[in-house]
Amino acid sequence: MRAVVLTAALAALLGCDNTIQPLVEGSEEGFTLYGYLDTRADTQYVRLDPVQTSVLAGRRTLEDVLVVSTADDDDPVVWTYRRMPLEDGSLGEFYYAVFTPEAGRRYRLRAETGSGAVTEAVVTIPEPPVVNPRPARGDTAHLVQSVEILGVQQNPHRLVVVYEVRPPGEEVPVKVSVDYGQGNNRVTGGWAFDVFLVRDKATVLVSLNRNPQDRNVALVSIGVHARLLSPEWEQPDEAANITTGRGFFGALAEYDLRWDLPTSVVETMGFVDGQ
Repeated sequence: MRAVVLTAALAALLGCDNTIQPLVEGSEEGFTLYGYLDTRADTQYVRLDPVQTSVLAGRRTLEDVLVVSTADDDDPVVWTYRRMPLEDGSLGEFYYAVFTPEAGRRYRLRAETGSGAVTEAVVTIPEPPVVNPRPARGDTAHLVQSVEILGVQQNPHRLVVVYEVRPPGEEVPVKVSVDYGQGNNRVTGGWAFDVFLVRDKATVLVSLNRNPQDRNVALVSIGVHARLLSPEWEQPDEAANITTGRGFFGALAEYDLRWDLPTSVVETMGFVDGQ
């Protein structure tokens, strides 16, 4: 479900047209904004449009709008105006700022007109979670390990298990990713998902054009790349973090978490232990 939500939010930000503003009585001074803060990016974007009260109302200019953001008690960051092409070839009005959001920090975005009207949005970047691998269970035919992602409220939007392996005779390890989607089990303090170790070993070797039965490849490391969303993504149409305006403003954070496997488990998988 949240894959659809993420796609919809991206579509609103990038836009298929330039008519995202709703008709809202009594909000003549507000803005519609769409955007999210992304820990993967060094530049952040938000799409801004004036709220209209009727189809006959003239479109207000954004030239006098001041957009700034603050992180906790840091100095404000001033965002820069830019007209950018949308998917249909028309131009949308965006603001951008060069910074990378930091884990756990609270960011306030403020758009203010020359007349003093203000729209604000507040979002907190998800904290890095803690990985808690449980003992593996099974045998060479079906070996499974439940892995807990703790310290998160929402089910991670995406979990990708990353295997770092080194074929015999190679000096540089190779990373192979296996997409697991979301967590599949709610646990105290977070979410858990099952990692199918033997199945993944075959997937890794096939991706390297090696025989899935090869037992000479070394496992250097195992980990999970976790994509986390702020709570606003749960009900984006009802987000309460925007005042005197409309739209959506959230946060996306990605973290790499690693753990060690016992040598006996690595060998049961069919790898050489190179951790």
